[in-house]
Amino acid sequence: MPKFSIVIPLYNKEKAIARTLKSVFAQTFDDYEVLVVNDGTTDNSEAVVRTFKNNKLRLISQENAGAAAARNTGIAHANGKFIAFLDADDLWNPDYLKKQAKAIAKFPNHGVFATAIYVENQRKKPQPAVYNFQLPTAPTPLDYFENSLKRSIIHTSAVVIKKEVFDQVGTFDTSIKSGEDTDLWIRIGLHHQIVFTSEMLSTYTYNAGSLSYRPIALEQRLNFKKFEKEEMHHKALKKFLDLNRFSLALLAKESGNTTDFKQLIAALDKTNLNSKQNFLLKLPGFGIRWMRKIKRASEKVGIRLSPF
Repeated sequence: MPKFSIVIPLYNKEKAIARTLKSVFAQTFDDYEVLVVNDGTTDNSEAVVRTFKNNKLRLISQENAGAAAARNTGIAHANGKFIAFLDADDLWNPDYLKKQAKAIAKFPNHGVFATAIYVENQRKKPQPAVYNFQLPTAPTPLDYFENSLKRSIIHTSAVVIKKEVFDQVGTFDTSIKSGEDTDLWIRIGLHHQIVFTSEMLSTYTYNAGSLSYRPIALEQRLNFKKFEKEEMHHKALKKFLDLNRFSLALLAKESGNTTDFKQLIAALDKTNLNSKQNFLLKLPGFGIRWMRKIKRASEKVGIRLSPF
């Protein structure tokens, strides 16, 4: 039984998957298996994967059902004690699994282990992710909600989860089109601390077409109502959810979806927002679109603007 089962959902990533797999096979810790789940890809991604002749690699094919379903398929077929997720265009530092294994050895009674990440900007230049807390000098158990107010301390390409955790909290919700990862992190955060390593051992590649930045109907996104009871008695969860509501409310107003905007604002406690965020909510849709253009233009020249 391998220590880690690495689950990689694959859909139309023929230009990226080879580089991703090379970053896996370059790991300095080699007690792992790799499960690439071909989610009905229509390009040459599968052919690229088949060029890798490595007995640690398994290719599983299914009809297209989305990343959440592909990850769930990987979990179901995994033989390892721990599940390590990696997206098909993201990268690992060669010591990623080694450092995660050290964190597990230090905190054997914990079930979720995450690391800091690099984030590619529009110029494809990796930059350190910015968090809302002082990064610890050694792996440290952290509350998920208190420490994910600027950026989530769990990223799908930088987290290792003990397989039995899924028996407790469930797997990815396939009914959610965008935000299914955050939905799972919330369920995990309600029951587990996250052992966080501040070394940036994974790189999230820039994707201009990400669903996170597109105006998708609210019913296809993370359903905050499922956590209504918990947030009534959990201050950190309430603030975390309100910041997510804020982000979705901006997208709704920007796309002219007043129904979803009003629904999100009605459930939001504005005292959980800073002055910049409250200002942005008051802008008309064209104002938000203008501000987003400024943000994107600034990022192209290396200037990072954020309401958080």
